[in-house]
Amino acid sequence: MKIRIVFVFIIVFNFVLSKERSWNTTPFDRLWNKTVHPMMFRDPIIITPFDIRIGQTYWGGEDYWNSFKLTEPFGEQGSNGQNGFITDNTDERFDNISDPGFRKSLFFAFDVAKTNITNLVYHQNVIDIQFGLGYKFNQMLSEVELDDGWKNIESVTSIPQSGTLKFKPKFQDYNFNTTITFQRSPIYLIYFNHSIGYVTSSLYQTVGGDSYLDGDGVAESFGWGLKYIGDNDNKRFSFNWGFESQWQKIFIPELNDPDNISPISKVDLRSFGILFTFSANVGGVSTIGDKAFRTLMDDDFVNSAIEFEQFLEKYPKHGKKDQAEKMLDFCYEQIPYQRFREGLKDLNVNNYDRAIKLLDMAQADANENLKFEINSRLSEIANSLLDSVLNNYQVIGYESAENLVQKAIEISPKTRFRGDKVLAKMYFEQGNILFKIGNYEKALEKFSFAQRLDPDMGNLLNVKRKDLALGFINDASKATDVESIYLVIESLKSAIKMEPELAIDMENIVKELEKRLQEMDKREVQKIIDDIVNIDRRPNKNLNKKKLELGLLPHEVIEILGEPDNIDTITGADGTRYDMWSYQKTDVTKRLYFEDLFLIRMEEE
Repeated sequence: MKIRIVFVFIIVFNFVLSKERSWNTTPFDRLWNKTVHPMMFRDPIIITPFDIRIGQTYWGGEDYWNSFKLTEPFGEQGSNGQNGFITDNTDERFDNISDPGFRKSLFFAFDVAKTNITNLVYHQNVIDIQFGLGYKFNQMLSEVELDDGWKNIESVTSIPQSGTLKFKPKFQDYNFNTTITFQRSPIYLIYFNHSIGYVTSSLYQTVGGDSYLDGDGVAESFGWGLKYIGDNDNKRFSFNWGFESQWQKIFIPELNDPDNISPISKVDLRSFGILFTFSANVGGVSTIGDKAFRTLMDDDFVNSAIEFEQFLEKYPKHGKKDQAEKMLDFCYEQIPYQRFREGLKDLNVNNYDRAIKLLDMAQADANENLKFEINSRLSEIANSLLDSVLNNYQVIGYESAENLVQKAIEISPKTRFRGDKVLAKMYFEQGNILFKIGNYEKALEKFSFAQRLDPDMGNLLNVKRKDLALGFINDASKATDVESIYLVIESLKSAIKMEPELAIDMENIVKELEKRLQEMDKREVQKIIDDIVNIDRRPNKNLNKKKLELGLLPHEVIEILGEPDNIDTITGADGTRYDMWSYQKTDVTKRLYFEDLFLIRMEEE
């Protein structure tokens, strides 16, 4: 718990590094970039293969557009009453079409191959400017009777007698068009268009379908619209649909009236309509660069850099190439700070392996100032970790504590000297525990580790050496069988090898024990021969009785000696379990020592 508290304190204290920056300098910047620039690196619209518009329009005279108001959403009758159809006599009125209901027409338009030619010359994606060809068809929905007094079919000789003439204008427009598209969202776009072209017309039509009063002139239109962009599954091709407001002007300076029956001499028409649109676009979709920008907004510089690299590789001539390179350089600059920040978070949750990897990567890419800053903070973290280990190793266990010390040294190699001192103290404490339970060889091993790590512990270890020497001598004096003597000799030899300073005290003991072992070996051999010769004379009840010997398991010892009077158990730093069993008799105490549940030594006193 103390370790966790230390790390939380360090993270809160050091979370904002001196030169760590975000692309967004204020919360408003973040909101602005996410809402206004979600498609900063979009793929420009390359071509629109087709664009269809269909709807209903209303028309009037030259002042028709100025007559729009809330009470008259489709305008009102022209001041001269002619509604775009000019007569020879200015006093002549065409009141039959004064009602807006008679000034409705069906409108259809079809544009093809609208191409973003400007993008081939100047690469940019702020707006898309497209040029294309189009066709428009505009026809009045209802047939209107001609005014009384106007000449009709009986005066016409140029067409067959196929019925009474009706007023039903029809216009066909062949045009060159321009579209300017503004897109800042992956789901919709706004556009403005303009067209100008050659228009043909016929104003009268018979019941049988014959037309009369033809003419040609110029048609011009402009409009704006909003389109929804369909799901394109991350492909460059998409379908779009939406609505468009369109204003159109048609001017025909002269009409063909061979029978001279119509007072209408020319057309100067204005129209307005709301149209449904459907089109297809190649381009105009989000790119991996837009994803990289969103990732940058979340301060994930590592993944943002990867995505910007992919964008620059895929779109080497993109209009925002310079901006992408600038953002990529910013990511490279901030990646070490991000890795250091994430490394601190992993340290806080004890994910040391990943934390060390991130911190090493942060140092590898950092500039000199950041390296100094990282090293300073790593040293603080490592020393705090060592402090926590030093105060809590008895609680968390020797093995866990030793692992934490090693992690601290990995975090900051500068703390190795202090880390070795902490390990030395831990090994010294383990040696004391092993010494108390009589495992002198393991105790000597821990003391030797401690001295190698911290030579300043020499005075303490000199005292322990003398205690160990007495312990080994005590073991030697208690060794009464071949196995015990052999184990004592091996322990003494190991002790001399680990600590040559013990050789003076131990070598004579080793020689004495080896001499005793040779004599016992001779007696053992003779005993075996006697047992073979007198095997038939032994009582049968002792044939199956098991002998107490090294290597037995606890339950086997219990079968021979019964339950012990006392059991002491400890676990070493490496996870090894040590047990000492005591059997108390009237005048003798027998002690049995187990290592990982195997009997390794016996003594009596």
